[in-house]
Amino acid sequence: MSAVDLVTMVALLVVLAADITFIVCNHLWTAWRSNPWGRHVMFFSYTIAGLLTFGMARLLFGDYPGRKVLLACWYCVLAAVMVQRVWLVVREHRRSRRPAAHVGRSNP
Repeated sequence: MSAVDLVTMVALLVVLAADITFIVCNHLWTAWRSNPWGRHVMFFSYTIAGLLTFGMARLLFGDYPGRKVLLACWYCVLAAVMVQRVWLVVREHRRSRRPAAHVGRSNP
């Protein structure tokens, strides 16, 4: 294993450990399921964990059968998550531009 491979593996391990720690803490300590952004952050974190795992497997085992197909599928998942992010931002932007229904009303 070359020095570059070793540095890459250490970096992947650190990011993967941080990502898994985030997923566990966020799962246990927040109500991520009740919020579209919370769900998005978790989906994105799962996607990153999968890509990092594929990167580790490639470094450890070299090329393996089905790797290209798995990676292509996972890139499609990443694309879907990023499209979801854009959709969430656009939706929030449109909502923020609408006049609030409660403006001018007194609270009961």
